[in-house]
Amino acid sequence: MVPDEILYRCGSFDWIPLLGIWGAIGYKKRVNEISTAWNQTRHMKRVDVSPMTTLEYSGWRNKRVNDNIPKPSLEGARSMDEYLRVVLSELEIIKQDFKKKSLELEKRIEELEEENNAYEIRRGCSETGGQLKKRRGNLRKIKIVRR
Repeated sequence: MVPDEILYRCGSFDWIPLLGIWGAIGYKKRVNEISTAWNQTRHMKRVDVSPMTTLEYSGWRNKRVNDNIPKPSLEGARSMDEYLRVVLSELEIIKQDFKKKSLELEKRIEELEEENNAYEIRRGCSETGGQLKKRRGNLRKIKIVRR
């Protein structure tokens, strides 16, 4: 047989009857009192309370915590000087590659500028050649008209 009331107890407070699953709202004040009392006990200052653990326990706990932390292995570890030498040599390689690429790009720019100049000259020649043909044609017309 399941009772209609579910009983709870909190600290030194008496039982609080809760009726059924949804319960009645008559216990609201009592729950508020208990909640307030609980919050007051949670805010005690540590200075007012003596240490809760012994030194042996604290030492044992610290040892347990430190035992779970893996220690770094020094296999394959390099000194800072060796590491910096490797980094500097890698930087030198990168600088050389950069210089090589920049020289290649400069040569390519010069080639393109020469091609552009040659194109401009050809275009200028074709334009002047076209103008020359027009003038020759005009000159012929003038000669024909004069005759």
